[in-house]
Amino acid sequence: MYKVSFTLYLIFFAFSIQAQNLFTPPSATFYHTPSEKITDLSFSNGTIADIQAAINDTRNNFPNNIIRITLTGTFTITDNPIQLGSFMLLFLNNAIIQANAGCTATSLVQISNSEYVSISSAENGRLEGNNSINTAIEVNTSGKTHIDNLTIRNCKSEGIAYSGNGMTVFADAGSVTRCNISNCGNSGIHYADVFNFICTDNNIQTCSTGITINGNYAAFSNNTITNCTTGIQDSSQYDAATYNTISNCTNGIFLASTSYESLIAYNKISNNNVGFTVNSTKARIYYNTCQNTTQVNGNGSNNQLFCNIGITSAQGNVTSCTFFNPPLINNIHNDFIKPGKSRFDVSIGSYPLETVRCLIDAAHTYQPDAVIVAHLIGDYTTTSSTDSLLIKEDECIILTGKINGQGNCATLINFSGNITSSFSGGTIDGQTSNGTKGLVYVSGAANAVIDQVTIQNGAAQGIFKQNSTSPTFISACTIIKNASRGIWNLASSRLFAFENNVSGSINYDGIDLDAFSSNSVLLKNVCSNNHRNGIFIEEGASKNIIQANILDSNSTAGVQLYNLNVNNFYSSQNLIAQNYCERNSRGILVNASAATKASINNVLFNNTCINNTDVGLGGYYNASNTYNNYNALMNIQNNTNGAYYAARNYSANYDWNMY
Repeated sequence: MYKVSFTLYLIFFAFSIQAQNLFTPPSATFYHTPSEKITDLSFSNGTIADIQAAINDTRNNFPNNIIRITLTGTFTITDNPIQLGSFMLLFLNNAIIQANAGCTATSLVQISNSEYVSISSAENGRLEGNNSINTAIEVNTSGKTHIDNLTIRNCKSEGIAYSGNGMTVFADAGSVTRCNISNCGNSGIHYADVFNFICTDNNIQTCSTGITINGNYAAFSNNTITNCTTGIQDSSQYDAATYNTISNCTNGIFLASTSYESLIAYNKISNNNVGFTVNSTKARIYYNTCQNTTQVNGNGSNNQLFCNIGITSAQGNVTSCTFFNPPLINNIHNDFIKPGKSRFDVSIGSYPLETVRCLIDAAHTYQPDAVIVAHLIGDYTTTSSTDSLLIKEDECIILTGKINGQGNCATLINFSGNITSSFSGGTIDGQTSNGTKGLVYVSGAANAVIDQVTIQNGAAQGIFKQNSTSPTFISACTIIKNASRGIWNLASSRLFAFENNVSGSINYDGIDLDAFSSNSVLLKNVCSNNHRNGIFIEEGASKNIIQANILDSNSTAGVQLYNLNVNNFYSSQNLIAQNYCERNSRGILVNASAATKASINNVLFNNTCINNTDVGLGGYYNASNTYNNYNALMNIQNNTNGAYYAARNYSANYDWNMY
């Protein structure tokens, strides 16, 4: 027991350090392919025209080389920007690129119709607009372009304007990370027409809009936005805005009418005139901490305001949203839970589960218009193979104690039907013979919140979500020592899992997105010591965001993409970003069994794969089974058998680690 506790301490300690910045500067064994050649250009003075001529001449003379351009000093833009093309890096080494007072160029740096481009600096790399130029960095009809660690200020329009190749062009993602952007007339960062864009760790202030988003399945996390008219303006679909801090703005987050199925979670939204303007459809606004003059307004439809700290039922009672604020272990409160309904709390001592169900039913009969908050205080047992607790509509269960499975129940907690309810706290123990389907089972149209529960010793899965397209929110749970998987998402969508410890799965995986799982987000989970994978993305699972998880000491891989049994379906269009994979067999494994069930069109961005017992990044050896996957700015070091699988095919998938 001491050893397990010590291991978990190390994992959470490592994660607390990593959480300061999601982005980690890459260390690569190569930038694009093992056979690459790099040509260096360095300038400490000179005109922009001379620098551009040298870049163009180098490209003409070495058409297939990577060109690395280092600037030191101050460089002034007058008529034309610095123009970068494919396979180029611009590195600012204590350098400033500035616009002069009579500048006629539209940007300081321009990238058009290109790919594999990076702009970065070690320190004091600054792009100065001097209020005489529209945009610092302009990216037009380009992909695979990455911008990191720059100071940008005083532009008339955007700090960074990124226009991609289209929302149906996959594995083409760009990124903006660790930039400080201020005093821009329109947006600090504006990206559009791009799939799987990544925007993390930026600090933006005093712009009209901090970040303007129009790119599907994007991830923007851990940004700080202050003193803007609008913090984030979101017009995207299926994007995830998480762990951002937005303060002192007129509008914190503005979800436009074209925004669809956005996840807005774990953000701090404070001291704004309006926290959320919700004109969107089906936004999932979950577990944000809010303190604003007006918390929510808008006129969208079918949006969800769930578990947000600081928003009362009166403040959240807007026509565009369904409001649900259950009391949870870390947010125990006495407020109303749903608009138009009263609240009735009942305490229930130690009974068999079938008796607990009868007592909650009696509370509904006594208070038919109330949300029932059932405080289960004590130890509870099953009494037969069919004895599980069915969660019904308008119920919030708070467990202080333990549910012990005795016998061989298929489930102990069951969310089903068209309900919106929650379960928080305590321990659910299958005693190794219960939970033959899953200790916690979610199906159908159930909107389930599962928060800070210990779920252990199941005969099969810890949590099993099956055939459900309604959102399931799983947060801060400890899911350990289950015989099959910790969390199994089968033929379902919209699984949102945050900050869970999913460890010690005996036969399978920590978290398994299985058989057509889609539109799910896994963020800041710890998955360790599982028999196969920390996170498994398989059998046609697509369009999921897997970000900032710690995957430690799993027997097959930290993260694996694989297809075995499906035909003419692909594990595709997944974003696997900024995960930390250590002491697994492989850090990340991308594979498939046949061309008709391939792993394709995925983005692996800035993952750290170190100290794994086989390779850092495995698979990719069959070009017909794994192709058009993009690995960008990865950290792959100190793995026993090297960075990559020895038989890897480098022609069908693409790497760009230029920094």
